[in-house]
Amino acid sequence: MLTYYLLVPFFYFFAYLPTPVLYTLADVLAFTLRSVVGYRKEVVLSNLRKSFPEKSEEEIKSIAKRSYRHLADRVIENIRCLVITRAEINERVTIKNPEMFDEVYKRNQSVIVMVGHIGSWEFGGYKVSIDTKFKTFGIVSLVSNPYFNRMIQRTRGKMGMELIPMHDSKEFFKKELTVPSLGVFISDQSPSNLARAHWTN
Repeated sequence: MLTYYLLVPFFYFFAYLPTPVLYTLADVLAFTLRSVVGYRKEVVLSNLRKSFPEKSEEEIKSIAKRSYRHLADRVIENIRCLVITRAEINERVTIKNPEMFDEVYKRNQSVIVMVGHIGSWEFGGYKVSIDTKFKTFGIVSLVSNPYFNRMIQRTRGKMGMELIPMHDSKEFFKKELTVPSLGVFISDQSPSNLARAHWTN
């Protein structure tokens, strides 16, 4: 609890900084993680070599550098979510084919959106909550610290998305949806329990 009350004022201080300042701080963070701390450096390089065996070592290092920048951008954007407004989301996020959602909604059907763990899915979740007629929900993992968990889930759901804890998702899907709904899944991670996973082509 003490950690929460000590850190939250700093989070809000950074959240209110101008966007260019935040992304400058992200550059500093990316450099620190990559070149000073060496955060998961060997894991990153090893995974990239396995994924792109045709690429040179120079290309692998270039991709790794960009991945650290991506990670740092996501950190500062998550902090920004504490104070972000609908106007800023509308300025920064665009749905390229909104008519697709409208057509499905008119048929009184629901939608599942599968997204990769790249970019700010929080920004995307805000945008579909604002711009579509669906009731929106997302399957989320909980944070172990209950204070931070409440803050994070409140922030993620502040524009209308209902958040379903992963451990409750099975029961949630047993229920009949009473209105057309749009569910968002981060769907590019390996299942934590292979024995209970459902495999499909």
